[in-house]
Amino acid sequence: DENWNPDFQNASELFGEGFHTFIVSLSSEHESEAIREWFAAEIPFTKLGHITDSPELKIGDWSMSVNDLEK
Repeated sequence: DENWNPDFQNASELFGEGFHTFIVSLSSEHESEAIREWFAAEIPFTKLGHITDSPELKIGDWSMSVNDLEK
């Protein structure tokens, strides 16, 4: 989504090494259910984005190809 703007101050908020930090990948059909459960359980989370047909990771204005990430 070209208009998506992540709500975080720096990458350490997203990829911290804390005991309770993890990344979850969900299909779009399960997203709403997971978000409802996390809110109900008062689990803080940050949505990073969504899966597209483009083989690259985009965060805000930054992007890198999957091939480069694998190196």
